[in-house]
Amino acid sequence: PKEMISEILSIKQVTLKIKDIKLSVSKRFTFIPDKLSYIEIIIPGSDIKEKYYILYNNKNDINYGYINILIDKRKNLHLNKYLNNTLIIGEIITIKGPYLDKNSPSFSDKPTLFLSKNINIIKTLNIINELLATGYNHPIMLISYFDDKKDILLMEEMHKLQFLYKNFSYKITLFNKDPSNTSRFLFGSVAKNINKIFPDLGLHYIYMNGENDFLIEINKKIIELGSKEENIFIDKNN
Repeated sequence: PKEMISEILSIKQVTLKIKDIKLSVSKRFTFIPDKLSYIEIIIPGSDIKEKYYILYNNKNDINYGYINILIDKRKNLHLNKYLNNTLIIGEIITIKGPYLDKNSPSFSDKPTLFLSKNINIIKTLNIINELLATGYNHPIMLISYFDDKKDILLMEEMHKLQFLYKNFSYKITLFNKDPSNTSRFLFGSVAKNINKIFPDLGLHYIYMNGENDFLIEINKKIIELGSKEENIFIDKNN
């Protein structure tokens, strides 16, 4: 990984909390990144290090000298202040990368269930993309949890994968109930909904990615539903 100067080319507000940032990269960066590649944004005078996963949607984007990342509010107030003041089109920042996230499971020949919360959907979907590209033909389901309908990320990517691969399906569950009677969303936590979909998880491999409270609650529930510890991968990304 190398430090490089990057220019902010565009900013799109994806949800109330998250922005899609397009960053220029030099020719030495212009290769097709691994689906688990991420960068760090260098903050002058600070040793804060946060991962920002490269959004893997169109692999040809890298050939045009830019990458996309999603930025959310972080727990560190100094980091949030820097990002709020700096994320302006045309501003120059320093980034470091790409790094390869090696914290990824080895999938066995089992039906696979992915569970993610909020912005962690980026890495989760990147892993699913990579897995499906290998020709993996066992059933794969993704259940993603968001606070509100306005916070949903990458639903079109989930739909695209479901359209392209007959063994992939997804469900979205929301913390805040949607007043619409015509939406497909579930309501309440993943832990409260998962047994409605899978009464028994004894034969599944399970990957989960999210905040610690989310992981603890989910892990307890899937054990109750018969999951074996050796078939559970907990991605402690936070």
